[in-house]
Amino acid sequence: MELMSQAIIDAMEDMVFVMRVSEDGERFFYERVNQTVKRILRFTDDMIGQTLTDVNPPTKATILQNQYRKVVEQKQALRYQDDYHISTGQRVTESLLTPVINNGRVTHIVSVSHDLTKQKLIEDQMYISQRRLELSRERYKSLFKENTDPIAYTNNSGRVIKKNHAFTRLIETIHHEYQPKDIFDVFQHSSKKFKACFYDTIEGEPGSIEIQLNTRDEVGMELQVKFIPMQLDGAVQGIYVVVKDLTTESFARSALLESEQRFRLIAEHTSDLIQVLNAKHQMVYLSPSHEKLLGYETNQLLNQPIQAILSDKSIVQMRGVFHTMLMEHQSIKKEGKIIDAFGDEHWFELQLEPIFDGNTHIQTIVVARDIKERKKYERELKQMAYQDPLTGLANRRLFQIRLEQVVSLYERHHIPFAVLMLDLDDFKGINDQYGHEVGDQVIVEVGQRLTMELREMDTVARLGGDEFIVLLPEVQDVTNLTRIVDRLETRFRDPHIVNENELYVGISVGVVMPGQSDCQLNNILSHADEALYQAKRDGKNQSVFKSVRQLTRQGPSGPEGVEE
Repeated sequence: MELMSQAIIDAMEDMVFVMRVSEDGERFFYERVNQTVKRILRFTDDMIGQTLTDVNPPTKATILQNQYRKVVEQKQALRYQDDYHISTGQRVTESLLTPVINNGRVTHIVSVSHDLTKQKLIEDQMYISQRRLELSRERYKSLFKENTDPIAYTNNSGRVIKKNHAFTRLIETIHHEYQPKDIFDVFQHSSKKFKACFYDTIEGEPGSIEIQLNTRDEVGMELQVKFIPMQLDGAVQGIYVVVKDLTTESFARSALLESEQRFRLIAEHTSDLIQVLNAKHQMVYLSPSHEKLLGYETNQLLNQPIQAILSDKSIVQMRGVFHTMLMEHQSIKKEGKIIDAFGDEHWFELQLEPIFDGNTHIQTIVVARDIKERKKYERELKQMAYQDPLTGLANRRLFQIRLEQVVSLYERHHIPFAVLMLDLDDFKGINDQYGHEVGDQVIVEVGQRLTMELREMDTVARLGGDEFIVLLPEVQDVTNLTRIVDRLETRFRDPHIVNENELYVGISVGVVMPGQSDCQLNNILSHADEALYQAKRDGKNQSVFKSVRQLTRQGPSGPEGVEE
């Protein structure tokens, strides 16, 4: 029976399988395939005439048998999606099974499989990008709103579009209940220099200006106002206004020289730490804020060197700061850690202002501002560069760094280690049936299970999607490594409970433990990937061990399960 000519199906870019159905409708024989199948799946002529179960691994054959039986029973076309591994990596196809009916019986089934790999990859990347964008937006909002410095965003005309809490408090200090909408009204400043600084920023040049004004209670303030352009597609779309209160530092510099009494009045009502050091860097005056922020009584530290309250690392750094300050006769700003009365360390930004009588150094004024929150945000931003945003695990970049360190130790001292590459089996079905939100919860729990079952010194990383990789430094031998893998496999037999649903997800594992041969970084990851591929091809939910010296055979199981 001639269903369609070989020339016609060979001209099709999609994979085409013509399957003959047995009389009882239980077996399915490869009768014809096109050139695309032979090229992609390495289908050979001797496979023609064999059944699905003859050609495919047991797990794959069972899945295919079920799909074909549905077509026979319902005598209707059936469309389904499948994912599989071949030598070029993971692929996703959509297959349309169409029955050929003669005298009321399905005699043949024509399967046309369309490659959706690129489309699915784009969809997954778009989803990941969207999640990262949402996370970045939330972090930006937090940095903007909770920053201790007043920050506002204006349009190019100077109208305030949004402002953080600190900026709102600054306006209340200056204007009481009145909330001006224009940046020039906010600072009661319309001088040519102020406006010029703002409008220069619209041209793309960041600017900074120091101004003086009076609060609603007629208290003088000295502020540094920075204008930062927000550019998009080469054009300035708005201006960020960042305000720094220089009142304390300004008064501290001038008041000591002009009036000791005025200086003490300012110092004793500020929340910053203010110290006066003599020529030997001993603290001869300390503001009362030391008691509130650090727990010291003022007389505890009087006449002590400033090094007495600095961390060991900050002491070393401060020696260089003092040397530069005295040699160049200039103020210096430096971050450092100050130790409180209970032995705990805290981050402060120290502004050191030297006072000279002619060329003789007589005193130094130190203004220290608490930067704990800023350091917290800096740590979070740094973590974003090395952490997977969904699970909090290490990302590919951090894994590569740690792997290079372990490989270096191996090359120098032969300290053994192992790499495990893991992939979840049939995870796509969870996303398709329950949605990406449930899928994300499963991914998070998988990361937690891996972390709980391994040592603190081990590294668990997420490569993306449902792929994970584990670095096990200082593994004693293959026997010890086998116990670790067995423990992981046992743990993953337990269901994942999400929204009262029991979801079972198996894992395939590719394992590499280098021998005494060449141990290059790329070889290790390549062999781990090959081992994982073999585990997926041989029926999934299993582990395959490979040495980096071992040559590996390759061969995928395609949408119709044909081995290469």
